[in-house]
Amino acid sequence: MKSISVRNPHSVLEALRRRPQDVQEIHLGEDQPKSLWSEVVSLAEQNRIRVSRGSGADSSKKNRVGRTSIYEAMIVPKAPLSLNEILEAGGSESEGVWFAIDCVQDPHNLGAIFRIAGFFDVRGVILPEDRTAPLSGVAYDVSCGGVEGVPFCQETNLARALRQAKENDFWILGTSEKAEMGLSEVKRDRKWIVVLGNEESGIRENTAKNCDLLCKIPASGPIDSLNVSVAAGIVAYSLSSS
Repeated sequence: MKSISVRNPHSVLEALRRRPQDVQEIHLGEDQPKSLWSEVVSLAEQNRIRVSRGSGADSSKKNRVGRTSIYEAMIVPKAPLSLNEILEAGGSESEGVWFAIDCVQDPHNLGAIFRIAGFFDVRGVILPEDRTAPLSGVAYDVSCGGVEGVPFCQETNLARALRQAKENDFWILGTSEKAEMGLSEVKRDRKWIVVLGNEESGIRENTAKNCDLLCKIPASGPIDSLNVSVAAGIVAYSLSSS
């Protein structure tokens, strides 16, 4: 599998800690490494990973004193798990939160959702194979290590995956600004798969049909909608709070 360029040292460190065999090389800029990149270098050297200086994929970029300033790691993307493995991530627990992504197009939003998932101990993420932003280097960087810490699967048919989840005692919660139920009314005492929709149009009609409930985050100000990753954080906090 082709490697990707990852430039957030938090994300690189998580990859080195969890799967160093997939970190192919570390490229350093010509200036003095900052503290986190020093940790990256130390851990890479412990795992006998090649470290080079001033030879990154974008080494043409210079800082104000004419030195190459790009720091990056070339990493093989993390392999997805199966849907069954994602659904089993909560073990025997009767409560928990999972995310399902429905046509989120911006890799920055996708990365932010993974960062939120890692922060709130979301058990897994279900990704469609099509019509969703890829897990690119940008998504890895924005996730700040979240992609490494949160298991995910990639499904050809999201609606079918949700139906399978319901057969395994999951409840499906769709997020929609058009819903009548507020988030505060949603019970916490079950395993929820929270469906997060497209930045412009929300969740698709066919996806909504497979949701047990639709809920919204009520606005208290003049702005009536939220960025999808912000909404993901609010929902995850609400459902994971006692």
